[in-house]
Amino acid sequence: MSALALVIASPFLARSAREIAEVTGVSTTFIGTSLIGIDAHALTALWSMLLMSVALMGISCRVEKRHLLIEPDSFLSVLGYGLGLWLLFQ
Repeated sequence: MSALALVIASPFLARSAREIAEVTGVSTTFIGTSLIGIDAHALTALWSMLLMSVALMGISCRVEKRHLLIEPDSFLSVLGYGLGLWLLFQ
């Protein structure tokens, strides 16, 4: 839910940061680094916690059934890692 909120709020934050930079006369680089950079780090931290939770569930609830030589938790971890990279570099 939090990741979805970040994805929805990000365009509004970018527009607001540009307007703040124009009104205050501060460079857009400074505003972007201080405001928007924090959102990127928050998304990275949130996604990391999600992937660690999936891995922890896989360790604690060991499933013996494999599909195409990979366990479901490992598949979700790899898929989640790829999706996280895609979200960060959009």
